[in-house]
Amino acid sequence: MVTNEAEETYFLVNTENGTYSLPSVNLSESGKSPLGSIMEVLLAHVGIESESLRLLDLTNMRGNGKNMPLFVFDSLEKPSDLDSLLNEPGKFAWKKSSEISEILTDLELDSVPIYH
Repeated sequence: MVTNEAEETYFLVNTENGTYSLPSVNLSESGKSPLGSIMEVLLAHVGIESESLRLLDLTNMRGNGKNMPLFVFDSLEKPSDLDSLLNEPGKFAWKKSSEISEILTDLELDSVPIYH
């Protein structure tokens, strides 16, 4: 998640065929942890330095019969233009925190963090 200069919070989402989903990764046989795997994907697609990211929250969600960790990262950077952070603007987008709940409706969350 990124908070811009106007103090509005946005979440990174995948865009595909007009639908949005949370970025995810299939764990590979490389031996990386779930945290390491999602960090690798995140840093490949968003122009944010790893040192400016902090793990804000971790919860468990259930979707399609699978348990999955949900990592929420917060960027210490406060850019004026969020789209300038995207390495692949057609594949990813930023959605306001108030719009993220529609993405979560199909998932069963152990707890639902609230972000403003």
